[in-house]
Amino acid sequence: MNVTDASMARKVRRPQAERSESMQRRLLDAATTVLKERGLAGFRTADVIERAGVSKGALLHHFPTKVSLIAAAFDQLRAATDASSRPFHPRATLLEALGDLVAESHAFFFGEAYYVSLDIAISGARTPDLRDAIFDSVRGVRQRTEELWTERLATYGISQERAHDAVWLVNSIIRGLAVRALMETDHTWFRRLERIAAQMIAEHLSKPDASAADSR
Repeated sequence: MNVTDASMARKVRRPQAERSESMQRRLLDAATTVLKERGLAGFRTADVIERAGVSKGALLHHFPTKVSLIAAAFDQLRAATDASSRPFHPRATLLEALGDLVAESHAFFFGEAYYVSLDIAISGARTPDLRDAIFDSVRGVRQRTEELWTERLATYGISQERAHDAVWLVNSIIRGLAVRALMETDHTWFRRLERIAAQMIAEHLSKPDASAADSR
């Protein structure tokens, strides 16, 4: 192959790669829409094909199985609420930092990805491979995010253990509210409860660690 041929080959390959990436985006956008609208029980690849405006062959080329398509669509949803790679804003007080933690936790647990994961947990008994893939994805991202929050809170003069407890407590409270939100129509008071939780945890952390004293 001469220089001209090599140059032409590179020009051909680049658009092909771009077309492939564009096709994947179309399929994933369509899949996430169907997943959000109809849930796992109502998810049909035929609906994805119709919404994306592609052929069945194009879908199978990029996502050979229904499980791989749903898992990839979920990852796209989850990435929107992944805070593990975002920089933290410096805060003067522990209470302000806890407020940031509450806001991040709310964004995740009230986000589309978490509600989709709940649907998969409930409806996915017959597809354990999909359920496990989704849970592994969520668990990995949240674990890293929680580690970062623990490290951040520890910079305010509390132990790693107490910082870890605070992160878990906040996430547990917000997760519970997110589930409750499925049964409530008025969510305005949720924010008030979140502020109260942050204040109570900050007050608790401002006191000496009784468990550490007991252990001595």
